[in-house]
Amino acid sequence: MSVNEYRCRCICICICLYPFFLHIHILSKVCSRTVRKLEVNEVLEAFGREPQSGLVRVECKAKDGAKGFVTVAGLAGTTYLEVYTPFMACVRKAEEALADSYESVCQTVAYLEQKHDELRSTRGAPALQDLKEQLQNLRARIACAQVSHSDVRNKLAEAKNRHERLLEALKKKRQQAQKKITGFICSRHRKVSVSLCRWVMFGLTRGEASSTVDGRIAKADRMAALNETEGCPHVAPEQPRFSGLPARPVQSQCLH
Repeated sequence: MSVNEYRCRCICICICLYPFFLHIHILSKVCSRTVRKLEVNEVLEAFGREPQSGLVRVECKAKDGAKGFVTVAGLAGTTYLEVYTPFMACVRKAEEALADSYESVCQTVAYLEQKHDELRSTRGAPALQDLKEQLQNLRARIACAQVSHSDVRNKLAEAKNRHERLLEALKKKRQQAQKKITGFICSRHRKVSVSLCRWVMFGLTRGEASSTVDGRIAKADRMAALNETEGCPHVAPEQPRFSGLPARPVQSQCLH
């Protein structure tokens, strides 16, 4: 696993007139100048948000070394940046390729329709008849291309929907695991609190009882953190209840 996988990256999804600014602080005033415009599908490395700004801007660095603040979303609601993921980057490349192919198909269909209308009124010449047949074959092929394009577009939409459903299910699973871990920690804290009171009653000093309880609390917290780090939806098995017995014999208190 490389270091790049831990970096926060964003991708430009819309062209803005001035999306890439460099802010220079001079005499407690912010002066802005445009570094350059971003290209669609350009990947940036994000560092942090801009403090004290009305717009949502993120400090980013491009592959060519240019640094500045990029507007995430405009006042009108237009989104310019979103979090980069390999899946969404692949989806955007596929959508861009589908858009280009759809434009080419439309232009080809318009050209074939125009030629078909021009040759509709011609008669007699064998060469023209062969041209009409070839034109008809081309129209059939372009119809098949349109069907294939529509199928690919539907499959891409289905993949996006399935990916969103999986992300939502994973989010719910993590929330449920977090609730279980939180409940487990609260239960352990309640048990050690009761044991603290019982140990004090059995003759241990409060300092000795507190140190023992703190050790058991730290152990429970480490177990919960380990479960959360490993991403397990289950909680650690229930530990045996505290016996409540002191670690040393109780000195008898007799009247002399």
